[in-house]
Amino acid sequence: MIAMELGVPFVLLRKEGKNAGVLIASEPYEKEYKEKGSEAMSIRQGSIGKGSRVVFVDDVLASGGTALSGLQLVEACGATALEFVAILGISLLKGAQLSHSYGNGRFSKVPFFTLVDESVLTDSNCGDVVGYDGPRIISYREALSKL
Repeated sequence: MIAMELGVPFVLLRKEGKNAGVLIASEPYEKEYKEKGSEAMSIRQGSIGKGSRVVFVDDVLASGGTALSGLQLVEACGATALEFVAILGISLLKGAQLSHSYGNGRFSKVPFFTLVDESVLTDSNCGDVVGYDGPRIISYREALSKL
């Protein structure tokens, strides 16, 4: 993990209620897929100390809901978000803009970085099967049965 390699604390941000202990929850946000509606993220109270400086690392920056939740939770701990970093950024979903425009721009100075953008998502690694006319989500067992 990045935090371990750098010798800095690691704090787990998870969907609301998934962490153990007393939690601080973000405001709800809408996901890019609508199957389950809105979600909120949470961290364990006391996991980020007041005055701490935080770098937020995530796998994907899409609609920005998780990023904004993380920024809210860092702020709720009395800490400062230095930057947000994601492996993949899907710029057409404008996730960075959501976070930067929230609350009259309260997070507008937090820089957002991504290692790669959606141009790496091609039909060969992320495309749908041509002519598929079934549900969007296929169960593990159903996928195995089609092999």
